[in-house]
Amino acid sequence: MKLITRCLLLLGLLAVSVQAALLVPLPPFTVYGKVRNWNGRSFGTGDSVTVIVKVKGVEVNRCAVKSGIYPTLNYRVQIPMASSRMAGRGEVGDPITFEVYYD
Repeated sequence: MKLITRCLLLLGLLAVSVQAALLVPLPPFTVYGKVRNWNGRSFGTGDSVTVIVKVKGVEVNRCAVKSGIYPTLNYRVQIPMASSRMAGRGEVGDPITFEVYYD
């Protein structure tokens, strides 16, 4: 009886430790913004503009600039997040870089 109890306790502890090591994806972090040209005018749908998001120097998402998302905004990009280190996802506290490419 003591052996069965010990085995069950060991299996329970093992299950808890394995469960705690799972990586959990979080909801994406959404950033809204406005990109302007060198004259201060907002880019619109007719312009060929791309906003690229990098987390720790690695590209995780990109979006095209569009007019009319909201009255004063012209891009919306989502950054995939995770509770701990996961390929292609950001973590809370990671540095985020936005790059704008205009063709």
